[in-house]
Amino acid sequence: MPAEGTISFLLDFSPGPPPKADQVGELSAWHRILFLLRLTGQEPGRYGGMAFGNLSRRLVPSKATSEAGPFIITGTQTAGKLALSPSDYALVNTWDPIRNILSARGPLRPSSEALTHGSIYRSDAGVNVIFHVHSPEIWSRASSMGLPRTSGQAAQGSAELAREVGRLMAEGVVRAGGVLILGGHEDGVIAYGRTAEEAGTVLLKQLARAFQLSA
Repeated sequence: MPAEGTISFLLDFSPGPPPKADQVGELSAWHRILFLLRLTGQEPGRYGGMAFGNLSRRLVPSKATSEAGPFIITGTQTAGKLALSPSDYALVNTWDPIRNILSARGPLRPSSEALTHGSIYRSDAGVNVIFHVHSPEIWSRASSMGLPRTSGQAAQGSAELAREVGRLMAEGVVRAGGVLILGGHEDGVIAYGRTAEEAGTVLLKQLARAFQLSA
């Protein structure tokens, strides 16, 4: 399995300016919330001390088309910061899970999970925001909670994971649930929705369920 933060797809990256502040402000606010809940961050005793978690949003919300369009995502290994700035993001222009290729530009290279985010955007035109977090509580109780789970053979950041996520998103009941468990990525949980508030709300509801089961 690749190390946390390792980019395993073919990346065509061009240095460029950061996105506008109003394009990332809401994501940065939610990152701060998730960081304080230890769902994103960087801690010496977790995952070899590497930063974990990433957030993205579709640049132009899709309406009636399945064309994914570009999206903005946190840069690789930025989750250890409490406060993110526009310089902590990258713009992903195009991607192809079949060929394992992604094109991006910005001040930083995109998160190693960018291909997985792209697969979700391409699978559902109604998804405009994605949070990828690490929650041992949700991940370890996924079966009891009845949450959809990717194959344990699909490693983090891989084309196999992106395709596996696309396979699950093809199921209407999975799309409607707003949460996916990454079976081959320790503690990996993805929440998504039409808005950041929707993605955050469904994630926190599942976290509350997990805490209830552990009580």
